[in-house]
Amino acid sequence: MLLRRLTASTPSGAAGSVTQSSAQSDAATASQSSSGTLPWILDSGASFHMTPDRISLSSITPSSLPITVQTAGGSSLSVAGQGTLLSPSFHVPAVFYVPKLTMQLISAGQLTNHGCRVILESDSCCIQDRITGLLVGTGPRRCDSQRLWELDWLRLPSAASAGLVGSAASTSSTSSFAQWHHRLGHLCGSRLSTLVHRGLLGSVSVDVSLEQCQGCRLGETAPASLLF
Repeated sequence: MLLRRLTASTPSGAAGSVTQSSAQSDAATASQSSSGTLPWILDSGASFHMTPDRISLSSITPSSLPITVQTAGGSSLSVAGQGTLLSPSFHVPAVFYVPKLTMQLISAGQLTNHGCRVILESDSCCIQDRITGLLVGTGPRRCDSQRLWELDWLRLPSAASAGLVGSAASTSSTSSFAQWHHRLGHLCGSRLSTLVHRGLLGSVSVDVSLEQCQGCRLGETAPASLLF
């Protein structure tokens, strides 16, 4: 995985380690330049969620004890604090703010500790709430040499509301197949059917055809020839 090991301990002068190669940094930089922001990488080796973007975090509290991250190059990156990641696509508590980090990481270990199941496919990844069985995050797998899994969205329930999610889900209206098709970025019908059959999307009406999806029809339309 991207980070082989990242650990943090609480004694004074605590230090962690991070394996961050130049190729991985280049891949992150390239992705940032194309999308305007650093992607969130799902990583099984990270011990906690991390970001260098302070603006995306709310309710930041400074670290009570000094914590540093040791990179493969020998430099130390200080953890400046911890907050909650809040955006239209993300709600993730307990994210560490590391100002000089060059990547944004979601810890698979922290997700499992939060009561989630991490599902890795050959071309995508899914995060499922173990209690409700509902999908709380998805993302694609890169097609480059790194083959990393990214998260397009991830919304983890807070500890206070976790107990209410099950009852809310049971009383919510049934979503249609087409609605989930749009929510998941026009995911193909076969992949969407797999998620439905696994129960990852809750109650779904599957009697809706995707043939009328205007976005997919436009995407399949061959570009017109250019005349010179």
